[in-house]
Amino acid sequence: YKPTEMTASQIQTELGIDGRKLGQFLARIKPIKENGKFQYYLIKDVIEVIYKNKTNVVPKCLRSFDC
Repeated sequence: YKPTEMTASQIQTELGIDGRKLGQFLARIKPIKENGKFQYYLIKDVIEVIYKNKTNVVPKCLRSFDC
């Protein structure tokens, strides 16, 4: 398994998170790659920051994998 690099909008779509809230989390993460104006992150890094924050940003079904 090779983790894929994702832009903020791809992560927003994948997790169903509001873009403004996601931006607050991404500010705490160093991008793994930059290409022009785009910054790329690993989704596992984003999820890790969200869970450390103990917020209910991610829908409950995604947290328990019941979707």
